[in-house]
Amino acid sequence: MKLLDTMTVIASLDPNHKHYRKAVIHLQRLRSHDDVFIPCVVIHECEIVLRKRFSLAKVEQILRNLNLILPKNKIVPVDAETHAIATQWKLIGQSYGGYTDTLIASLAYQNKANVISYDASFRHMGITTIW
Repeated sequence: MKLLDTMTVIASLDPNHKHYRKAVIHLQRLRSHDDVFIPCVVIHECEIVLRKRFSLAKVEQILRNLNLILPKNKIVPVDAETHAIATQWKLIGQSYGGYTDTLIASLAYQNKANVISYDASFRHMGITTIW
């Protein structure tokens, strides 16, 4: 299993982003590869990131477009155990990313998954990344 990170989705939305081309390829893998998924918290974090950059009307438009390309059966929910693992990592000082990164890493840990990202914080939490 491979999980898309927020940075991958955000980079795929900006043709001027230095990781745009590779991010688009990774995002397309949601449809073409059975083992690629997107955590539900990534969609939430995308909205937060987009609100810092665009008007609410533009954010709504981008999210509606994302909704058209993100297969519903590829969106992975987080559960109480995901949050418990993330909390445990914070307690022992093993959380190196922000709140969402820790949840994505916890979800990867639960599912023995890799994370598709160029963010080094996942590697610091012991999660293998692919880029």
